Amino acid sequence: MPTILFALAVLISAFLLFWVQPLFAKMILPRFGGASSVWTTVMLFFQVTLVLGYGYVHLSDRWLGRRLQVILHSLLLLLATLALPFSLGDGGMAAGGSPIVAVLLFAALSVGLPFFALSATAPLLQLWFSSGGRDPYFLYAASNLGSMAALLLFPVLLEPALAIVPQTILWQGGFLLLAALLCGCALFALRAVRGEAEPAPRLEREDSLSSGASRIAWVFWAFLPSSAMLGLTSHVTTDIAPAAMFWVLPLALYLLSYVIVFSRARALLPPAMLAWAVVLFAVAVLALRYWGGDRTMAQTLISIPLNLLFFFAASCLLHGFLYRLRPAVGGLTEFYLWTACGGALGGIFNGVVAPLVFHQVLEYYLVMIVIFSIALRLALTRLVRGAGDDVPAAARACGLSALLLLLFLLVDRLFTGAVSAEGRTALALYSLVIVVIAAMIAVRRGGTTRRVAVVVLALVVGGNAVVHSSEQSTLHLARSFYGALRVKEKRDMHGVPFHLFLHGSTRHNMQRFGDDEALNREPLMYFHRHGNIGQAVAAMRHHLGRPLRFAVAGLGAGAMSAHTEVGDEMVFYEIDPEVVAMATNPALFSYVNDAWGKIDIVLGDARLKLAEAPDHHFDLIHLDAFCGDAVPVHLLTAEAIALYLAKVKEDGLVVFHLSNRYLDLPRVLQGAKLPPGYSLYYGSRHKVERPEGTSMLSGLFSHSQVVLLARDEAFPPGITEAERWRLLPADEEVRPWTDDYSNIFQLLRF
Repeated sequence: MPTILFALAVLISAFLLFWVQPLFAKMILPRFGGASSVWTTVMLFFQVTLVLGYGYVHLSDRWLGRRLQVILHSLLLLLATLALPFSLGDGGMAAGGSPIVAVLLFAALSVGLPFFALSATAPLLQLWFSSGGRDPYFLYAASNLGSMAALLLFPVLLEPALAIVPQTILWQGGFLLLAALLCGCALFALRAVRGEAEPAPRLEREDSLSSGASRIAWVFWAFLPSSAMLGLTSHVTTDIAPAAMFWVLPLALYLLSYVIVFSRARALLPPAMLAWAVVLFAVAVLALRYWGGDRTMAQTLISIPLNLLFFFAASCLLHGFLYRLRPAVGGLTEFYLWTACGGALGGIFNGVVAPLVFHQVLEYYLVMIVIFSIALRLALTRLVRGAGDDVPAAARACGLSALLLLLFLLVDRLFTGAVSAEGRTALALYSLVIVVIAAMIAVRRGGTTRRVAVVVLALVVGGNAVVHSSEQSTLHLARSFYGALRVKEKRDMHGVPFHLFLHGSTRHNMQRFGDDEALNREPLMYFHRHGNIGQAVAAMRHHLGRPLRFAVAGLGAGAMSAHTEVGDEMVFYEIDPEVVAMATNPALFSYVNDAWGKIDIVLGDARLKLAEAPDHHFDLIHLDAFCGDAVPVHLLTAEAIALYLAKVKEDGLVVFHLSNRYLDLPRVLQGAKLPPGYSLYYGSRHKVERPEGTSMLSGLFSHSQVVLLARDEAFPPGITEAERWRLLPADEEVRPWTDDYSNIFQLLRF
């Protein structure tokens, strides 16, 4: 009976622990513009809280007797129960405030105490169960089962079937059930020590004390897979969508590697085989990145599995080092504590340090090169090292990591924008020769020579990866919580310069910078006057016959301001201060400064700031936050649509720019329950001819997916009678999105 009780308690605690992580991240996502960095910051909070929970168990086991420990944890559970159900309250981040600090504060005030109590449960239950002289290690399997079940069920069952509020209520019920089970476990622990002296403080025994070198090795081998997991997650969610199913997949693989390595199944994955797998997958990923193999959906469907395979093999390899360095039973809580510290350091590096020190998103590739170097050395030596050898191996890998970090910082600071295409080609050719020579030396020689050769290989591959990501044409680089920005210079066949704005890997805006000022003011790409957005603006201007008031969600390079005329007013709502600085710098883009109409820029989340505007104030509301390609889901919900209809005039128009490489976003609006008398019109590339002269340079004109929303009588003839526009029917198969519910999976373009 105690065995079943403890196993059930551990399983439920792990399930709740990994359920609340994507649930809370989804809750808080709309408050921060749908940025993919929200998940990285939320994970940072949970990882740090996990360290605190393990530290609490470790210290209470050392300093308190079992009775006092049970009483203390019972009080902690009571306080955590009083904090339920968790919610965010009203309001969002103050304009100009730090989004990282804001996310951490939201997490601490809403789910902090319940999560802290849960994080301490698994190691605490193992200690209590061992009070009766029983072996507690089978509970580790129950914990892994609960964790994997939560991560798999959330995107497949819980998220599609239940809105956020019902999930929080259901989670509260699970927490209360766990509290009841823990009371039973506590009674068992107290009975086990009744009439006996308090157990000796095991962590003070000589045979359980760990060396400083072992602790550093634990931290380092835990740091690498944690950082790689967060880097991979950001890599995927930045260009597709910050959605739970993309959050949990790397995390599930991360946990699965733990399950395999700390079980008998590890015999199926020998270190030498894992090392070769890491090397091969890393080379494939870097080669695909080098040749730009993630620009289409088909290429992405190759890139993402390769990255996942690399990450899984790397996690198994690195967690294998942890397994071989595991201490005796007496050092169990200390081992948990230091490995949790390594995981938290990975979160701090990816969520706090990297955005501050790098202009580009380089941390994932930095960690990838470090892991590649470790795996390459192991693969070349063909030697499975014992626990004693993994400590100096960690020290060598730490040194290599420091060297690579310095290299990446140097390239990020000095070489970005300074290496021509010819220079990059020459560098690649010379590097290929160096790689071949270094590889031959590494295979044929041993000792220090081999180690130097492997370091040279890592430095050459890492340097090429970073230098290739920059070009001589790079005019501006910036990075913020909301992503990495880049402005590049391109030239057409006549040598006329153009400035191109990229957010992540997605091209947003382009502007001509030639001698003809009138041509320089003309909007390009999606905003070309012959495109769907330009034609919708022209049709409304002709139909209404008055100066227009615009509200635009998403500033970009400010190309929408080129559609204003004298007497018009346009308000941009932009959440990223770096975008505002870029768009208002005339050396980069001059659309805003050259606009004929009055331009205002409001810093903050578009939906929250738009709610402060007067009702029925705008003639045209333009939603342009959907081609990033990460989607701010909260701008497409029923509540958001109701807000737009309240702020647009009776004869006004709402324009949704929904161009996206991966998601069929118009289906969301087809599933929306519109008020009676409202309709949707859709325009894409159908009956849209490329304007003359736009073939001189890629990107001068881009087809766009645009959906228009208005009252039936408000649509002008320029829309209802034009062949490019068609009436968009309702789609009953799509459940309406709300602030509590969304489902990205059904929109993927396979």
